[in-house]
Amino acid sequence: MILWGGLPVASIATLVPRGDTAPRLRLRTHQIQSDRVARRHLRVTSPDPISVPRGDPAPRLPTTRNSASYPAYLDMPTRGRSQLGDQRIFFVTTTTKAFENSFDTPNRLQKLKDIIAEAVRRHSVRLYGYVLMPNHIHLLVGIETGGLGLSPFMRDIKSMSWCLIFPNRPGIWMAGFDDVAVFSEEQFRIKLTYIHNNPVRAGLATEPEAYRYSSAGVWLRGEVDDLVTTGFQ
Repeated sequence: MILWGGLPVASIATLVPRGDTAPRLRLRTHQIQSDRVARRHLRVTSPDPISVPRGDPAPRLPTTRNSASYPAYLDMPTRGRSQLGDQRIFFVTTTTKAFENSFDTPNRLQKLKDIIAEAVRRHSVRLYGYVLMPNHIHLLVGIETGGLGLSPFMRDIKSMSWCLIFPNRPGIWMAGFDDVAVFSEEQFRIKLTYIHNNPVRAGLATEPEAYRYSSAGVWLRGEVDDLVTTGFQ
């Protein structure tokens, strides 16, 4: 059996009785998708008859991104995010715990925007669109191939906003985040429109560009915001 960070990855052997004969082994595949375990080394506790001959040392993951054998899944965040070659754009949503309206004041929303701007700078990502709502955020994000990936970017936003805005709370965000890979300009426009219409649907604004904490003013009024990259690239 191969264990990855103490968790079964390739297969789990379970005893399955067959009539009166001795129990036989049946293999069932279990796929584990987790950034936390993906960056740990493989540890072999029993030989794999296909890929790990008896007596061979435990295989180790290559650590150099330029290596031809560097696994692509190491750049994938926790919910099977897609690799889009040279261009990876994602529509991302993350929500507060119990949908609590944690960001219910202009001061908190502005601090959250400043934190997102800092994360964009640190991770060299492109932010095409965003909206900051009292209990969730939507982002339209471009991730560079070979960069740190989507998960570290989101992790920085969530951890910094928790520590800097709500230092006395045990946590403010639900675990993980949801994302949809954007493959075409049509999908890009659909997601951007959805983002900008969020405050209107929630009754926070009468028109998208009237809401201060979104990219609608940049796209619809030509306002200047260094945080936002315009154009489908």
